[in-house]
Amino acid sequence: MFIHHAESPETGNYYRFKALASRVWTQGNGFDEGQSASFRVIGSKKLSQADQRRALMASIAGSDCHHAYDCCGCPRTHAAIRIVKRGIFAVQTRTSYNY
Repeated sequence: MFIHHAESPETGNYYRFKALASRVWTQGNGFDEGQSASFRVIGSKKLSQADQRRALMASIAGSDCHHAYDCCGCPRTHAAIRIVKRGIFAVQTRTSYNY
């Protein structure tokens, strides 16, 4: 378990989450496909569930790549996040590399 902080891009609210251990489904092919995993995240039961989901999506999914070409090898994480019940979110991630 580790603590994860995230900010909602729409409201600017900061949230504190507890991320539980992940389950790795595949390691990928080592070139353009990376790891696929799933894990649960515990947030607040009282605060907006939709806004917490948006904050998680903004902090987990995406890429910091600023290259204008497709051979840099920078990682990009794709995420699917759903609300399991109030305060508990299921996260599935898949990483690919820019080749």
